[in-house]
Amino acid sequence: MNKYLLTPLLYLMLVAPCMASNLVENEQNLISTVLTLKNIIQNSLSEKQAKSEFNRIPQTKPFIKDGLYAGHKLFENDKLIGLLRVSYQKNIPVLAAYSTVPLKVRHATKMYKAWRVTLLKHYKEASYNHFELGNGIIAELSKKKNGVSIFVSRK
Repeated sequence: MNKYLLTPLLYLMLVAPCMASNLVENEQNLISTVLTLKNIIQNSLSEKQAKSEFNRIPQTKPFIKDGLYAGHKLFENDKLIGLLRVSYQKNIPVLAAYSTVPLKVRHATKMYKAWRVTLLKHYKEASYNHFELGNGIIAELSKKKNGVSIFVSRK
């Protein structure tokens, strides 16, 4: 009977550390992206400076649509996973956003829950799905039917 228990135990010992490292890496990527969005809003970076900030995030490429810059595409393992963009009003950034590509509903729900837990670990929740990033800047977590977004703006 013991030999039947050893195989699943061995499997668990080999797989669990890999799964944990992936979770930590995903959490760090999300927090670094949120901090980049915060930096753009906090320091009122111009469009050119915001592009430079987005270029510092690993695996991003500028997204040009109809000849106009529309943000940065975010990739993971050469697969498009999201879009980073900034909205300006009179050359001042008012909203920085990170949105996922359309996902299956169950995947969007899992991602939303994971992102919410990650944000709760690192930031204080001012109100439901609104997290205080400091210096009067708020991150709003939003879930649509098949996608998840984080919007960073001033209070």
